[in-house]
Amino acid sequence: MDIEVVYHTGALVSFNPSLKNEMMDVNEEGTANLVNLCVEKKIRKFCFVSSVATLGNSKNGEMIDEFSYWQGGRDHSAYSMSKFRAEMQVWRATKEGLNAVIVNPSVVIGPGDWGQGSPKIIKTVYKGLRFYTPGGTGFVDVRDVVAAMIKLVESPVKNERFILNGANLSYQSFFTQVANGLQVKLPRFKANKRLVALAWRFEKLRNILFGAEPLITKDSARTSLKTTKYSGSLISKFVAFEYTPIEDTINDTTQYFLKTQ
Repeated sequence: MDIEVVYHTGALVSFNPSLKNEMMDVNEEGTANLVNLCVEKKIRKFCFVSSVATLGNSKNGEMIDEFSYWQGGRDHSAYSMSKFRAEMQVWRATKEGLNAVIVNPSVVIGPGDWGQGSPKIIKTVYKGLRFYTPGGTGFVDVRDVVAAMIKLVESPVKNERFILNGANLSYQSFFTQVANGLQVKLPRFKANKRLVALAWRFEKLRNILFGAEPLITKDSARTSLKTTKYSGSLISKFVAFEYTPIEDTINDTTQYFLKTQ
């Protein structure tokens, strides 16, 4: 059977800096190998799932959009760097004849492996999350991500990128809505910068002494203190598209979690 379309959704996602080399191998080199094959086989359309982690940082609270370009510096996680380099491989392939679209989802919410990735957030709240950080970010329904990918691939759009973001929420607001959906206690205590710094240092020590996977790293701690807002409106100018209300996303996800426990 001839293959005409490729959706590249695979990646190693981690804030653990010890996995930097592995993330570069999987995310950058893996993408390079795949786009090279697609160019060779003359694939009609290629869709790459990237991340908002590859975009520029918010300054003075302005909204991040598709034209907020990557900025150098040490504030980027190893994961961000690996996905940025993966994007560069896709753009390079477009110069070699590949028709591609890139989507940059914010935090994807929906059912999945409750022990890892963004679905783990739901399980963490269910088990009893006492603290929240002062930052905030964007969230998007997994069903919207899939629908957007299909619409873009089936459209004439090519060699464009699109942020997928259904809503911008503070972490306190998001955790509160999740806790309400799960019918568990709300996170009550605000973790300030000093407490977060102590937490990631403790986890680093635990990792060194016992080899335990850190629950929080320096990179994830830094992210948890920042408030970054994303604009996901550009896609609607290219294809017919509407986001699922974030309240529905959280309700559907928490109810599914409760049914599968």
